[in-house]
Amino acid sequence: MKILIANESVANKINQLRLKAYTQASNATILDMSYLHWNKDDNSALVLYIENEQGLVISSMRARVIYEKISVENEFDIRIKGHLTLPALILDRASTDISYRGHRLTAIFRHCFIKACLNSSVQNILTTVNEGALRIPIMESVGYQFSEADISHRTNSVYDNKTKVLLGKIPRILFPKAARVSKEILKYDLRTFQIEDDFNHRLSEYMNRKIEIES
Repeated sequence: MKILIANESVANKINQLRLKAYTQASNATILDMSYLHWNKDDNSALVLYIENEQGLVISSMRARVIYEKISVENEFDIRIKGHLTLPALILDRASTDISYRGHRLTAIFRHCFIKACLNSSVQNILTTVNEGALRIPIMESVGYQFSEADISHRTNSVYDNKTKVLLGKIPRILFPKAARVSKEILKYDLRTFQIEDDFNHRLSEYMNRKIEIES
């Protein structure tokens, strides 16, 4: 299998994976699936994906460095109380083909992103999950600290949530532990994957780019 950095040439394959995965696995009713489509945010983000031996895209995750609190709130469609140290890396669009569920493929992406943040200016790694998601205990072991997100403003969201939404955060002080533990919990040896020679360099370079996502 291969771990690759996506671009627009594979956008359709990423779209198909996201739509299928979210339809089958989400704990919420998605009212507008178009928000999952590859867009300008993906073009300025770092999107990783795994391709199997048959050339099929089986898992993917997106990462973006954000410099303003309001941008974090807009991206997750939540409200954050109190101070948030920035910049932050937000992880979203985690998608895995149903036939590979339980293989912890998205955990591979998390490990890659966390490792790339070690020598960056990123202060927090953020994500959101629905309360009760099966991956929460594993994420907590890595270092994620969860709190209930404020979604009281949602009146006409693309999500019609049936469960509470949790904001997960790894503060910078826990990055070294998170990098170690996130590798230990993997079900695959990373050495068995084909990875381009400049892969780690491109991840580290992205984490230090000062590009703000448009709100």
